[in-house]
Amino acid sequence: MRSAGQTTAAALLIGNELLAGKVVDENLPVLARELWQLGISLREVRILRDEVETIAAALRELSPRYTYLFTTGGIGPTHDDVTVDAVAHAFGVGLVVAPVLETILRDSLPEGRPSESQLRMARIPEGGELVGGGDGVWPTVRMENIYLFPGIPPYFRERFASLRTTLRGTPFTYLCLHTTLGEGRIAEDLRQAAEQCPEVEIGSYPAVGRDDYRVRITFAGRDPEAVVAARDAVRARLPDEAVVEGPSAPGVGDEG
Repeated sequence: MRSAGQTTAAALLIGNELLAGKVVDENLPVLARELWQLGISLREVRILRDEVETIAAALRELSPRYTYLFTTGGIGPTHDDVTVDAVAHAFGVGLVVAPVLETILRDSLPEGRPSESQLRMARIPEGGELVGGGDGVWPTVRMENIYLFPGIPPYFRERFASLRTTLRGTPFTYLCLHTTLGEGRIAEDLRQAAEQCPEVEIGSYPAVGRDDYRVRITFAGRDPEAVVAARDAVRARLPDEAVVEGPSAPGVGDEG
């Protein structure tokens, strides 16, 4: 069941090449940052082979659990591009050619006559729809709460950007502290603060190679007052001389 009152997401990274180490995924860091900025909590990520049954099983399992389910990869003209097929299989529907995609495809070819393999890129599951796109960017196939993105990083970024205004959650508040104390020294303080403020995610990240502080402590949540309270609770437990004053963290996920 989806978390009540929260906007959540999962992602499926699809491609044999990812699991074989032939290609290094570039899309997940972009997706994670984008979702964070939109107030959408990314809860789960899986890497799957190009297998219809494997992908369909994951779709059936994850789609009911999260607000959004995003896939990357397996969208194209070759035999191993089976993501669209897997979505149709998961929902027990057929595949149809979307006229809009067929027109875009024909217009992109000098001769205007796509081959049978190229026409695979115009297929969508029955009941699916096209969202986003425009200004030279292909629209994205959506089936209920599942969004199908290509695996090629520039195309993924373009299509996701065209959908940003339609994907919304409750914005996160993010604060941090820097301390010269090690994680072993502050672990109990963090545990107590986490128990007092369960709605706030508290993390600690050792700063290897830095001379000014040893650990960055982060506080993130949807309730700004609760985030501030958690930060202040930890700050009150630390000796003044162990807290390094400075600017806020340069970015979410920066652990240095």
